[in-house]
Amino acid sequence: MQIWEQDSKHAWIRDYHPAGIRTLGAMDEIKSFAYGAFEALDADGDGFIDKWELETALKRLPPPARERSFVVFMICHLTEIADAHHEECITRSDGISRVDLDSYFQRFQRDDS
Repeated sequence: MQIWEQDSKHAWIRDYHPAGIRTLGAMDEIKSFAYGAFEALDADGDGFIDKWELETALKRLPPPARERSFVVFMICHLTEIADAHHEECITRSDGISRVDLDSYFQRFQRDDS
């Protein structure tokens, strides 16, 4: 399944390249969604969210829910997020693990010190 054309063209997060304070808030929202929905997104329960699972979730979300944009972001950045951490004992590279999410979103944490 392709990302719906409307989602691809109009998702506020599609070509999102983080920069600045507002970005940190948006990344926090995506992170919260990804953590909160991890089990629901991981349809086969293998500990990874792959492209098929994200595309399936996209079909279930009603437009124009903000969550759709979060899923589109995860699809568009799947490889980058999956590559954020290399699990030593697992050779799978086509899915996002919780550790991948941790490593990826650490880049965008606020330094409140």
